[in-house]
Amino acid sequence: MDHERAERGLRLLCERALRRASGCLDVTAGEHRDHEGFIRPPPLAAPPSAETVIRDSLAGVQDVADALSAVGAIDEELADAILAGLSQALIVRSRTISGTLARDVYRPTRGHREKAAQTGGGPADLRVAPIGRLVQVPAEGMPSDLYLMAAVVMPGMTTLTMIMHTRHSADPAADLAADPFGQPGALLDRFTAIDDQGSGYELYFTGSHGPEEWNGFLNLRPAPGTGVRWLELFADGTGALTRIDVAASPPPAEVVAEPHLIPPGERLLARVAERLLVGGGDGPPPPAIENLGEIVTLLHEVGALSRHSPLPGHLAALSECLGRGDHGIAVDAVPDVPQPWADVLGIYDGKGRPLIRPGTRPPAGTLTAVATVAVTLPEIDGVRFAVAGLHAGWNRNILYVVATGLPVPGRGVPVRSGLDMGFSWWLRDSAGRWHLAVPGRYEAGASGETRLNLSILPPLGPETGDVELLITGRSARVRARLTLRWWILPL
Repeated sequence: MDHERAERGLRLLCERALRRASGCLDVTAGEHRDHEGFIRPPPLAAPPSAETVIRDSLAGVQDVADALSAVGAIDEELADAILAGLSQALIVRSRTISGTLARDVYRPTRGHREKAAQTGGGPADLRVAPIGRLVQVPAEGMPSDLYLMAAVVMPGMTTLTMIMHTRHSADPAADLAADPFGQPGALLDRFTAIDDQGSGYELYFTGSHGPEEWNGFLNLRPAPGTGVRWLELFADGTGALTRIDVAASPPPAEVVAEPHLIPPGERLLARVAERLLVGGGDGPPPPAIENLGEIVTLLHEVGALSRHSPLPGHLAALSECLGRGDHGIAVDAVPDVPQPWADVLGIYDGKGRPLIRPGTRPPAGTLTAVATVAVTLPEIDGVRFAVAGLHAGWNRNILYVVATGLPVPGRGVPVRSGLDMGFSWWLRDSAGRWHLAVPGRYEAGASGETRLNLSILPPLGPETGDVELLITGRSARVRARLTLRWWILPL
């Protein structure tokens, strides 16, 4: 790896960004010079603010710096120092009155990706127990259906993965009178539990919710001690709702962990491809990747990517399939993209627009279902994952995962993304079709664990049989056969 060339390339890119921004900053300052140096009146259109010009100029250089840091071509602290220098040069060039523009427009976003401190035990103490039970919860005027998928247990933490639906009556006015917000949220705060040793617990909810659905985690407070075998769940004003065997063993699963070294440049471009594919998932798409062509060129120059690698051509073809012909990659697009990418591309119209728009009403007969999945995976790159349920709703999936040893999101992942784990998640269904799983929610737990909701693209449906899960890290990968036991939820 040529570290000197990487540093020189980043500095040259900063110089070009500064030159490009200079003209915009002149206009922002109310001064416009022609090629002979004469001052001309500013254009009639309102120019962008100085801060906008500075932030936009930094964005493209930031992605290149992140890419070089991710493959180990440049030290992250050095990259931060170079970007901070560009920020200050842009501020000085803008001639903004002192005090009207923040002096820290650029702030390092690396976050150092330090592992969260564990309150006790280690990755080997993470386990998951299947539940797979639908509980009808009575409530004043608006009963609800609570589906419990699995219990995830580790020292200092016990949580239940769940989804809850409100059951509406035939009279909308009666529903509105019972709960004007149409949400069962108040009920979630009234759950309690007792274990087999007579200890009592409060339960509280974390996760996301909409007008009629709550999905996430029911957490026990305080955390049960070791040796607890079962919990009995209660709701305010009702008797026992159900008994949960938190010591149950999940069914045997086919799991294989193996070393898997990928050249750093190829791993980076594979993660970039996944980043481009997630625009059809739940929530807003990640920010656009700037200077993609510059990233590929520098990866070649510093020795992080072989010039014989087919990935740049595949990435150019993928960008064009998504309506991004301005990718800037200086190689010809190959005719076909890898099959996993092609399977995910099926959710788009050829111009990067999802075929099914948000807010589209589901067809008649559409089913909402959950699958009981409970498997704890072997450690991979110091991280251990427990898969604890799958919800298949209309045009979306939520895969519930709890992790230990997972660093917080930050700059130390290929091409920054606020929800990037640094791992690739792919699933292959029984028909051989590939599906990409990407984090849609990332929540740090009080005991050092991380709770993840992963969206699956394209979504799996309740007709899907067992699936193969493939998780790839920096130096290893895990393959697991997940047995999906579906339960159709009442509507």
